Amino acid sequence: MTEHDQHDRKEVRRSAMVRTTPLHSVHVDAGALFTDVGGWRMPLRYAPDLAEHHAVRRSAGIFDLSHMGEIKVSGPDAATALDRALAGRISDVELGRALAGRISDVELGRALHTTIVAEDGEVIDDLIVHHVGDQEYLVIPSAGNRERVAAALTVRGTDVSCEIVDISLTMTLIAVQGPRAEGILAGVVESGAGIPTALRPEEEGSPADDGGCGPDVLCGPTILRRLRNDAAVRATAAGHAVLLARTGDDCFELFCGAEDVVDLWTVITEYAKTLRPGAGDSGGEPLPALTPCGLAARDSLRPEAGVHCTDTR
Repeated sequence: MTEHDQHDRKEVRRSAMVRTTPLHSVHVDAGALFTDVGGWRMPLRYAPDLAEHHAVRRSAGIFDLSHMGEIKVSGPDAATALDRALAGRISDVELGRALAGRISDVELGRALHTTIVAEDGEVIDDLIVHHVGDQEYLVIPSAGNRERVAAALTVRGTDVSCEIVDISLTMTLIAVQGPRAEGILAGVVESGAGIPTALRPEEEGSPADDGGCGPDVLCGPTILRRLRNDAAVRATAAGHAVLLARTGDDCFELFCGAEDVVDLWTVITEYAKTLRPGAGDSGGEPLPALTPCGLAARDSLRPEAGVHCTDTR
């Protein structure tokens, strides 16, 4: 067998292993150009990169990030297991928040931007860890490193009381990013669970601005406006249970079940069509409120939106 034949066989095997997200047919119908990312066939762009980039900067874009990993760590010793596995002390992190920096200084209720390293010091992956409930954490690895991260967490949590489950194939992730993101999602997010005041913005309005939820919780129709950067809360959107995260001033992420994501995407995009278009370039066509965008635009926009917007590798 020639080297060329071996290469062709490897390519066939690799292609057979490429996964698609539940939104794949939606992307195909929209004319997306695809690329392979970490074993997933993902939309790279629908339109020229610059057009999508400008749409997000001036209006809003919606992204399918369902190739990202999600690993649930739960149980009485979940924090202990993560403290042992990761480069930081997860047990010191507040419920519902995500923060980069010294973990020992992080207030109660937050989550963590961190790394997981091998025994020889090699960085396996950089991670976001959301503290989503009592004794429950959601670890977000990159698509290409999901299995390696899950294996490392499992090995390092064998002798403590916790459960580590890779739920990546049953959970999906949508991001809505741009100056109109909050207004668009306000028409879709119906309610949010009670949440500590630590997750509210430091500068609050009047007590009447609390959505009728009381001074110590965050819920109701004002949840998006009142959710701090790098905070996450369980909510309902388009009738579906979601984990709603604000990862930057104009960057929101919605985690939901794989069975719900097509309907959620459709409701968000259809609602956005009812909104007034925004101003385009001088003399150009008005910008729609929401534009489907590929990963190329997402990666180029991350530095502008803030480093906490989920990586797409």
